[in-house]
Amino acid sequence: MITLDLEKINDKYFVRRMTNKDVPTIYSLFKGNRFFYQCCGEETTPSRIENDLTLLPSDTLPSQKYYLGFFDCENLVAVIDLIIGYPDEKTAFIGFFMTDVSTQGKGEGTEIINQLSLYLRSLGIASIRLGVEKANPQATHFWHKNGFITLREINQNGSALLYQEKIL
Repeated sequence: MITLDLEKINDKYFVRRMTNKDVPTIYSLFKGNRFFYQCCGEETTPSRIENDLTLLPSDTLPSQKYYLGFFDCENLVAVIDLIIGYPDEKTAFIGFFMTDVSTQGKGEGTEIINQLSLYLRSLGIASIRLGVEKANPQATHFWHKNGFITLREINQNGSALLYQEKIL
């Protein structure tokens, strides 16, 4: 099983696992991203974030989950929910990625994803997969710009989800 060395994920930001004590900070970052919730339905809550910190597909182990924060000094710049070895051992799955609204449009998210992609490839990961709400043009544009292609569209709970992949 692949284990990430968090110091090698990004050379600009300090990266660490997020815990329950980080929920208020994560919630603050999420609340600043109003457009995301306008496109994708209900806003999150602290208890939902707390649940997401450990939420996993049924056929994975807690050791595969990395809910990471990217920090510039004390400021949380981005969060990513990453599962290594899912849905297969050569794939990583991004369950969620969001940057602070103050950094959006400045290339920070792209830099984070590019560095993460290079690092994962160095570990033998062959692809990254994710799902993105079709109704969110900002997110669909971001992932397309970062090399993700749509494999299929899934209709789920009344909304369309684009299942995407990037080959590393």
